[in-house]
Amino acid sequence: MNNFIAYRKPNESYIIQFNIHKEVVKEEFLKSGGFMIAPFNDNDETLYFIGDESELVVQIQTVERSSISRIKEGSEYKDTLGNAIKSIKDNGLQKVVVSRQIQLEGKLNSMEVFLDLVSKHNNAFVYLFVINDITYIGATPELLIRKTENSINTASLAGTVSQGILGYFSPWTEKEYHEHKLVTETIVTIYRKYCNEVSASERVDLIASSVKHLYQNISGELKEDCNLIDILDELHPTPAIAGLPTDQAILWINKNETKNREYYTGYLGLYSSARAELYVNLRCLKYQNEITTIYVGGGIVEGSTFESEFEETEHKAETLLSSIRKFHNIEFEYK
Repeated sequence: MNNFIAYRKPNESYIIQFNIHKEVVKEEFLKSGGFMIAPFNDNDETLYFIGDESELVVQIQTVERSSISRIKEGSEYKDTLGNAIKSIKDNGLQKVVVSRQIQLEGKLNSMEVFLDLVSKHNNAFVYLFVINDITYIGATPELLIRKTENSINTASLAGTVSQGILGYFSPWTEKEYHEHKLVTETIVTIYRKYCNEVSASERVDLIASSVKHLYQNISGELKEDCNLIDILDELHPTPAIAGLPTDQAILWINKNETKNREYYTGYLGLYSSARAELYVNLRCLKYQNEITTIYVGGGIVEGSTFESEFEETEHKAETLLSSIRKFHNIEFEYK
């Protein structure tokens, strides 16, 4: 398949195909605008594409149900999670986000999985892109930044509780409220440097598949001498995907996580000088050479426990696994 991008914005009914004309360098992209895909870490490459858009017309086809195998995980995530909990207690970190990778082996019906995510997750930015024979799919509930003329806004999304067997969510605790407060305060502080009329909406619940998050919308008016790139460079990565203090948390992640996040917890979306809509890349997967890698993670703060954080990543992975199961039998034949 040639390079290809398709997406569905939150609360919209139609899927857009971004028709790639060419990949360009940052300087050309900032002048023309287009679709961008940025990694978590500056060591990886940000992709800039210019092109045009059209509505994607999909012909639903019946696909043969097939089997794929879940590959046995090593101890890397559990070891890193244990180290993170210890670092919160001993090293002065207020929060650090630990990522996890779950892998499946076998041919993936990627377009069908994408369309199923679109049908299930109306409040998410759902995307599929194929770049250099690597497929990426995601359904992220988190807006990094939206710009319309001089008005901008960002989602403060943090704190997670899971849905039980009977369909009820676990109650919020002080741990989740504390985690969300840290993220909100940091975003508001950054906004006040670059914006006038900064405000935060009331805190509400946001349901994303089998998990629920705490959510606030932070908004402001860009000052005359500021631009979107200025605030974007400081805003990413937010405490919601790295931790606090942010620089210290990033150092900890780079030292302790043994697997590269690549585009997980980076951001992606549309950019132009007048308008932009960029989302944090959460609940996503990469498919390459018949290996599907599902990326999830969770924020570790004071009060986090090993069992609850591990279970949280299991629930977050269900966003993607439930759509994969619709077209595949997942065999737990560990290797």
